[in-house]
Amino acid sequence: MSIFLLTFLSIYGGMHAYLFWKVSAAFPSVSPWRLLMVAFLVVMMFLPFASRRAEASGALAAARVLYLVSWCWMVGLFWFCVVGVGVEGWNAVGRSLHALRASGYRMPLVDARSQVVAASVLIAIGFAWGSVEARHVRLRSIRMRSSRLPPGSPPLRIVHISDLHLSLHQGEEHARKVVGLVNSARPDIVVCTGDLADSPEAGLGRAAELLRSVDPPLGKFACTGNHEFYHGIESAEAFHRAAGFVLLRGRATTPGGRLMVAGVDDPAGARVGADCSLDEAKALGSDPGRPFTVLLKHRPVVSPDALGRFDLQLSGHTHGGQVFPFGWIVRFFFRNVYGWRELRGGGALYVTSGAGSWGPPVRVFAPPEVVLIVVEPSSH
Repeated sequence: MSIFLLTFLSIYGGMHAYLFWKVSAAFPSVSPWRLLMVAFLVVMMFLPFASRRAEASGALAAARVLYLVSWCWMVGLFWFCVVGVGVEGWNAVGRSLHALRASGYRMPLVDARSQVVAASVLIAIGFAWGSVEARHVRLRSIRMRSSRLPPGSPPLRIVHISDLHLSLHQGEEHARKVVGLVNSARPDIVVCTGDLADSPEAGLGRAAELLRSVDPPLGKFACTGNHEFYHGIESAEAFHRAAGFVLLRGRATTPGGRLMVAGVDDPAGARVGADCSLDEAKALGSDPGRPFTVLLKHRPVVSPDALGRFDLQLSGHTHGGQVFPFGWIVRFFFRNVYGWRELRGGGALYVTSGAGSWGPPVRVFAPPEVVLIVVEPSSH
């Protein structure tokens, strides 16, 4: 059993144990049903694995239901534990002050029943808000100037998509929304920074056709994300071809001669034993007379070896946190979670929140987006 799986089961199991403890304390009258509740929680804990097994066996309808239920449960449980952290911290401070007699004022403590009821209400609000937010993909526009574009040349319109996570529950309909926004941006080139599809072999043919219908003058290019390797690089490559994307795996290309686009693989490939290309400096080269250069890299990490070799790094992966307050946790792993950042030594980084959702079709304070970057020539 992998370290990742052991860690996941330990943390997820602890979250279920906390829920059991709080519900039991809040409603002691349910004591005769505790064994049934334990059985239910064990089933919910392992439901994500059942979903994957159903999908692998071809039972797509069952897999779709199991997927939605298991991942929505996971987010609801996460929110319950977030409320729990706040409540336990409040109660700990109140008990400490009372024990130390540091104040004549006694902080009111939150009992288990109030906590469970309040958490349930907040979870319901979170899902109502998040399901609406996840469906409304927006088009964000950014402008930048570059001296690497010839003076007087027309602006370069780059559309950046990432993290669509096309799957059983997020397929043709979602792809249609994204394609509509991409086409409305009138791009010269479309790039994708990974995690295009989670289930490339599970009935996504129509979604691939929709993506293929996007035909910008300078083409469509992509790099791999971690999910391309998790779900099989061969099937991921086939899906990219069907969708009309050229995968740049440790190499660069100069479409139309107007710009250079380079892409590198996600390090998840190395962890699963796949052949992958991670050398950014090699992919970018060191030509001082290079055209405007875009680096496609799934994770928003800027390599010191690559600085000065590109003008714009495009990344995704973080989803902007996807569900509040998960973004705070993501910041422990990535300095750049979302948005535009000027880099030392020249160049810039843009990290998109992504156009899709991983896990449950829910987003809270992290709206999905398609990004249009308009690069204008500058004389200096």
